[in-house]
Amino acid sequence: MKANQPDNCRLERQYRQALDSVKTGYEIVDASQLIPYWNDFLDTECPTVLEVELNGDEKSDYAVLIKNESYELVVILSTDNAYQVHTLLEIGFGVYDEGLGWGITRFADKRVNEEVDLENDGIHFMKFESSASVYYWDGSRFNRVWLAD
Repeated sequence: MKANQPDNCRLERQYRQALDSVKTGYEIVDASQLIPYWNDFLDTECPTVLEVELNGDEKSDYAVLIKNESYELVVILSTDNAYQVHTLLEIGFGVYDEGLGWGITRFADKRVNEEVDLENDGIHFMKFESSASVYYWDGSRFNRVWLAD
């Protein structure tokens, strides 16, 4: 990871090791690569690494934007004494490469829409001036609900 990342853009060692076990040659997207809008809109220094509680076990889970063979939104989910890595989204190169237009933040509202109520946090994934969706864990898999397109 690049040295100019804020401290809250770093993964704790055990989460980094879990990610390293299934992804090779990746780097966490540096927040400075994103369009400056996210720092103001999301009120965060780091819209690329997000600590959340997705599965109700009261242990930290992380959503991370990485650059590998494509851009990816991955989640490192704590389970008992282990970690599961889930790839939620792959975005090909060339899509918003100039001033990357994505960001993630915690979705803490319990109501997503009329059909979906959350028991835990969700991941609010946004593309600048484009779309927004929420990813959430239902106890066995991740689901996505579109908020705007």
